[in-house]
Amino acid sequence: MKYFRKTFLFVMAAVLAAVSVGHSLAAKKGAGVVVIVKADGALVGLSLKEIRAIFLGEKLFQGSSKIEPVMNGDDSVALVFFEKILGKTKVQYKKIWRSKAFVDALVAPSVLPHSEDVLQAVEKDEYVIGFVNETDLSAKDNKSVKVIFSAE
Repeated sequence: MKYFRKTFLFVMAAVLAAVSVGHSLAAKKGAGVVVIVKADGALVGLSLKEIRAIFLGEKLFQGSSKIEPVMNGDDSVALVFFEKILGKTKVQYKKIWRSKAFVDALVAPSVLPHSEDVLQAVEKDEYVIGFVNETDLSAKDNKSVKVIFSAE
């Protein structure tokens, strides 16, 4: 029985170590997340505080126009965004929006499946703000969007 317990604990420790290494390698692979807006749009001058407020449902308008935040459906990108830019976990973020939906009747930002979809949405509308993996942005020669904040 002791042998089984030691073997089990050793295997569990090895699995946890492998998962931890894989997680940090995945985080390094998707190095940076950038917040983007239309290059000549109304949202170019936003501060980090305003970006957080937009994605947390506290800032809804720029002047008299409604701001439309869009979420990136790529979990590896979204998790970095939650942690490094919003200072929240995915669970905390969802909890905030459940509360806002119930109390304030607000709708959480739309989730677009890929960075390419986020880029297209931002290119089309000066009141859309989103985030993508830095490598997805640099892979395209895109002068119609502007990076207003980046996080590693």
